[in-house]
Amino acid sequence: MKTIINLSTPEGIGAISLIRLSGKKSFKIIKKIFIKKNKKKILIKHKKIYIGYIFYKNNIIDEVIIYTYICPKSYTGENMVEISCHGSLYIQKKIIKIIIKLGAKLSLPGEFTYRAFLNKKINLLQADNINNLILSNNKLSHKIFIKQFNNKNYKIINNIKKKIINILSYLEINIDFSEENIKNKNLYKKINIIINKLKKIIKYYKLYNLNKKHYKILILGNVNTGKSTLFNKIINKKRSIISNIKGTTRDYIKDYFIYKNNKIFIIDSAGIKKIKNKIEKISINSTYKIIKKVNLILFLFNKKTFKKDKKLYKKIIKKYKNIKILKIINKIDLYKKKYKYKYKKFLKISAKKNINIKKLFKIIYSYIKKNYKKKKNIYNKNIITNIYFINYIKLSIKNLNIAKKKIKKKCKYYDIIYIYIKKNIKYLNNILGININNNNILNNIFNKFCIGK
Repeated sequence: MKTIINLSTPEGIGAISLIRLSGKKSFKIIKKIFIKKNKKKILIKHKKIYIGYIFYKNNIIDEVIIYTYICPKSYTGENMVEISCHGSLYIQKKIIKIIIKLGAKLSLPGEFTYRAFLNKKINLLQADNINNLILSNNKLSHKIFIKQFNNKNYKIINNIKKKIINILSYLEINIDFSEENIKNKNLYKKINIIINKLKKIIKYYKLYNLNKKHYKILILGNVNTGKSTLFNKIINKKRSIISNIKGTTRDYIKDYFIYKNNKIFIIDSAGIKKIKNKIEKISINSTYKIIKKVNLILFLFNKKTFKKDKKLYKKIIKKYKNIKILKIINKIDLYKKKYKYKYKKFLKISAKKNINIKKLFKIIYSYIKKNYKKKKNIYNKNIITNIYFINYIKLSIKNLNIAKKKIKKKCKYYDIIYIYIKKNIKYLNNILGININNNNILNNIFNKFCIGK
């Protein structure tokens, strides 16, 4: 296989960048362009760090640190070099261009990990998990995917495969010696145990998909209650247009903020009011649709429109009983002291004057923590999340159910039962990464990776 190269850190300007080189020619290439600070050439050793210069045609390109890994003790299982250079776009591209001239090629997405898989450094489930971990952007998904490094999913699938092989061995005896009396009840029970184990994997997959979505908050209320001001304050930038004119926000605006390592989506909705035209009807209808999809509503009240706000609030809690709603009095800086004590059951804030905004964040976080406790059981499980793997598990369940029905009907043709059960070995091998003939599976996993991984 040809030697490959690419940037492992995100493309762009930074303090440092990491360039990864893997393949037979890695050491030959690096020896041509790297010299140590003492002007001596390098003697390649495993897991060795060298400080020096990348040079080409007698010109120094950059001062770098290189790391060398001798096969098979590297990430890819090949000879590998990692070059830590300064994070200039020019330097990154120049080094990569020089190395390509000397015989390497740019890697495809996920090609380094693909080579690790081919060289049996990792299995297919581990490869998929590496990408999931890279893409995890909150505490919950990180907790799932860091746990998968225990390789438990591989062991679970492999144990199921062993149980199927034992059943096949049992059936082979009965195919060859048909006069033997097969113990149908025992066989039926064994198949049922396998089906239940596979169904559990599907169950956790479904629960994961229900709960993997980010926590969503909607700012709701009548027009001119300060929704857009609060939205801008929470995300700490000006996304919504703020105006004294009622109904400035015609459509919803979505953004996110990070609080205590949680990525939280927040939506600024169009103010709910009497519909005067088609555009207002569309925007208000879209607000009602969004309500169904959020975890928490920040419902804003205003002193001037309090009766109107209360009426809308009652309508919302009646229609959407399962959604948490936090009652907020906004623009508290404009209230007289006697009014401040009137609204005891409300969180009193001023988005404009930054009053009680920290308290609001703490309350939001308390809701997220409650939501997390509900999910906790899911995130302590070993979960397979790739739809390709799940589809093979579904096919296995389907075939095992057919075999089970044949046994229940006291089918004497054990070779038919044998065929339905044997199919599952291929399905499980596709999950384990053994003897894969279908390139779609590998493409689905490795094409999702970033270029330098």
